[in-house]
Amino acid sequence: MSDPLLSCIMPTLGKPDLVEEAVRMFELQSYPNRELLIVDTANQMPPTTGDRWSIMPLAELPPSHGTVVNQAIHKTNGPYVVRWDDDDHYFPWHLEACREALDRRLWAVASLAWDQWTPDELVIMKTAHWPDLRDACYAAAWSFRRQAWAAIGGYPTHSETESEGEFRDRLFAAFGPPADTISERFPVPSYFYTRSRSGHFHDSEQTPQDRIARRKLTYPKRETVTPRWPRGYMLGLPAAAVPCERKW
Repeated sequence: MSDPLLSCIMPTLGKPDLVEEAVRMFELQSYPNRELLIVDTANQMPPTTGDRWSIMPLAELPPSHGTVVNQAIHKTNGPYVVRWDDDDHYFPWHLEACREALDRRLWAVASLAWDQWTPDELVIMKTAHWPDLRDACYAAAWSFRRQAWAAIGGYPTHSETESEGEFRDRLFAAFGPPADTISERFPVPSYFYTRSRSGHFHDSEQTPQDRIARRKLTYPKRETVTPRWPRGYMLGLPAAAVPCERKW
């Protein structure tokens, strides 16, 4: 059985300094048949094509996040779609874990993820009360089959802040619980949410401290790791999976 094409989509707005790092993480992926489309909604970067990745600037800012995601999916070719974020970390086995999960179900999330609560407090988090995914978070680690996205009408486009949750709820209603990218073969989380440099919703009344406090109450941490991570953690990976020089 040949490896299906995994289409990674990455909307980005006003963070051109992080794009190179995001591309580098994509290049490090162990899964061979992949593509990455970077949608520059701020129109700050020229059209660029690299090794299995490309940058598509938009002349006008789309009306909603869901609109951008749908446009990106329409421009890609794979039967499997993987979300990619400009300011988070993805480790080399991330796409392999997504592919394995999507072979089992039409959509997938991770039951565990790394989370940077503060620059000096890095933890392994439960992303939801598994298997009830009504509160599944870390949308940048979700993946799904193109047929599932099409069957529910794509991402909602009427709301900036609710499109992720509504999309998740529609998938759950149509197809039931997702597959878990955390498995016997991939027991270590491949996604790391870098909270300290993430963007915030324009209409949110919560401060970053409020969001962290709420998350601590809702999703208890599983383990605290060294503040030197992820660099220190990456040094423990097999030599073939990590280049000698890297920015992250």
